[in-house]
Amino acid sequence: SIGLVAGRKLGSLSIGLVAGGLGGALGLGGGFLVVPALNSLMGLEPRKSIGTSSFVVLATSASAVCTYIHEGLASLRAAGAIAVTAVISARMGASMTNKVKPKTLKKGFGAWLLLVSVVIMAKALRLLPVHSSVTHAGATAALLPLSGLGIASGLVSGLLGVGGGTVLVPVLALAFAFPQSEAQGSALLAMLLPSVVSCSTHWSKGNVDRDLAGFAVLGALLGGFGGGEMAALLPERALRLIFAAVLSVVAVKYIRS
Repeated sequence: SIGLVAGRKLGSLSIGLVAGGLGGALGLGGGFLVVPALNSLMGLEPRKSIGTSSFVVLATSASAVCTYIHEGLASLRAAGAIAVTAVISARMGASMTNKVKPKTLKKGFGAWLLLVSVVIMAKALRLLPVHSSVTHAGATAALLPLSGLGIASGLVSGLLGVGGGTVLVPVLALAFAFPQSEAQGSALLAMLLPSVVSCSTHWSKGNVDRDLAGFAVLGALLGGFGGGEMAALLPERALRLIFAAVLSVVAVKYIRS
């Protein structure tokens, strides 16, 4: 019926708006919310949830990263090193979506997210030793480890339909001493090109719900801009605590999937 179709489109717009806002604020792209929401609320099969989510991730990243760049919170050097390898692995991941049973992968990924979220929260609460963040750390970070990080984030992005920020942001903040906001901005910038590759691959393989994708993308564009503005205003410690809290919820969702 017309009402049902309109309701599904409005639902997709709302999912994109919420995911874009939260993803943009935390540098996560929003795919961690979109995939389960499309699957459980919109009734899409897993491969279509993942493929459609890849377009939301691209829209969120493109919208939110503008604010991060304007505020000087995204390292082009670090993002470039990550993107070069992530482009290749993102295509590989997207191509494997139909072949891999994601249950074990999701549980392992959830365990990784839970560990990382606990460490970030403990550091933010001063329960673990805190090493000072280095402003503009991307200007001096070693390129080879960043390229290796790109392989991992691209693979996760393509395979699970998330933005790669769930890998990039924690590692940049914890291992490369990026301030939280710079880690988020650099992650969003780094995943722009790999997200395009993932979208293209999923589209060509029929993994995208073409009726709902446009509305979800529109919501993500609006939400991503607002989220980026919010991240630029929040203090470092508050941003880390919110990031860790959201990451732990996402982790539990993946572990229980």
